[in-house]
Amino acid sequence: MRILMLLGLILPFGIASAQPIVKSVDKSGHVTYSDRPIEGASSVSEIEPPPEPSPEEVKAAEERLERLIEEDAKLEAERKKAEEARRKEAMERAKSQPKVIVIKEKPNPQPNTYYMYPPRHPGFRPPGQRPPGHHPPGMKPPGHHPPGARPPVTLPSR
Repeated sequence: MRILMLLGLILPFGIASAQPIVKSVDKSGHVTYSDRPIEGASSVSEIEPPPEPSPEEVKAAEERLERLIEEDAKLEAERKKAEEARRKEAMERAKSQPKVIVIKEKPNPQPNTYYMYPPRHPGFRPPGQRPPGHHPPGMKPPGHHPPGARPPVTLPSR
């Protein structure tokens, strides 16, 4: 079967190599290889095809191919064995490690009510020192409107 496949591969090359190979160079310097010369070519030359391989060379190539196939099969088996060993080792390592339970605690929304520092922000003033125009809590300054509300409209009198 392999011999038929090899003959099927070599036979077309043997037939193709029997045809002449013509190298044609056109006026702009482009090289074209074909089985017949191109019209208007500036130079045309026929190239000798390479010789066909001897039966010894064909046999050596077949043996080299068989060795490569065997070596590939061995390497593939070694790779699969190593992959299986790594997988088993990972499974054993996973079984031997204790399970870790992660507990996420929510932060305490209540601040420390026993002792709180006084707020320190840019507008902080100690009690008793009020800026001009300050109104005590609960009293609204004149013309004050809640956020988003429109000021009252006064209609002209008649």
